[in-house]
Amino acid sequence: MILTTAVLALSTSVTAQPLREPVPMIADVPLMQVMLSVHVQRAPSADWFDGRTVRDRDGEAVKAQGYVTGPRVYIGEHIALTNRETEQGEPHRELESLSRPKILVLSGQDAEIAIGEQAIYAQLDEDGETMRLVEDERYYEGLSIETNPVALDHGGVRFDRLDIALRRVVGRMDVANASGTHTVALPAGRPIVQTTMYSLPIVLPEGERAVVVLTPEEGEGESFVITIEATVVTPDE
Repeated sequence: MILTTAVLALSTSVTAQPLREPVPMIADVPLMQVMLSVHVQRAPSADWFDGRTVRDRDGEAVKAQGYVTGPRVYIGEHIALTNRETEQGEPHRELESLSRPKILVLSGQDAEIAIGEQAIYAQLDEDGETMRLVEDERYYEGLSIETNPVALDHGGVRFDRLDIALRRVVGRMDVANASGTHTVALPAGRPIVQTTMYSLPIVLPEGERAVVVLTPEEGEGESFVITIEATVVTPDE
């Protein structure tokens, strides 16, 4: 079951520097709204990205910004990930579209998107005699995006905080009751979730989008392409 909602154990963190040089004297626009559009796609494997690039609508290659390792971030107008061999200016069909949420938020307001599959687990009742399956929204495998888009006076949008978390189930605890007083030596209990965090502050000029390519750093886990667009909406629109 694929979940898209506004929403443990192991974690790593990657923090990046701003992707563009600071632009002086750009004022935040109060009382504006930002329409945030996100398209999350899943790749079949980590090496699927080898031999592919990001191009604009004129077919020109777009250079990744700001990173030597970790996520690759591309910013431009009408850009998309393509197959270098065919050089078609359209998203590659082998990518699986997971979700395309849109959120309208006030400028500077926090927004969160969670996309993934719930990790169902077995739990004992309090007397330890009966076992049942539990769905808990705190335990899911997939990704989440937390951000606070800020409208700028030239029509662009600044993301002071764009945090992406990848969550992967790497193990299971023994089955137990909620209080932990009864346990069965059966590794089907609460999931052990490995979380990798990326912090990607970016600025999107008006009419441009960001394409973020996330691949597992050690070759394990799923790979994603995240396309982010943001439009400033005035109160009268």
